[in-house]
Amino acid sequence: MIEQSAVYLGISPDGEPDAKFCVELGAAIMYDKPLIFLVAKDRQMPPGLRRIAHAIVEDVDFDTPEGLEDIRQRIEPVIEQFIDG
Repeated sequence: MIEQSAVYLGISPDGEPDAKFCVELGAAIMYDKPLIFLVAKDRQMPPGLRRIAHAIVEDVDFDTPEGLEDIRQRIEPVIEQFIDG
């Protein structure tokens, strides 16, 4: 699925990432996908991940319907800048 995706959209881990995240991120890098990360309000993005990100949407709320709608509204223009018309 990553190969056919226009971008890689991931949730930034806080602390140690899990193996699935690492494998998916590595595949996205190998396929030269733009890397877009969401960072929850209560999390710190790892510095190494921040260095390789093409875009970061910070202070997101995954726990409420309003927060999810806010995420959708904020990531749409970010994703659109990486999609070839």
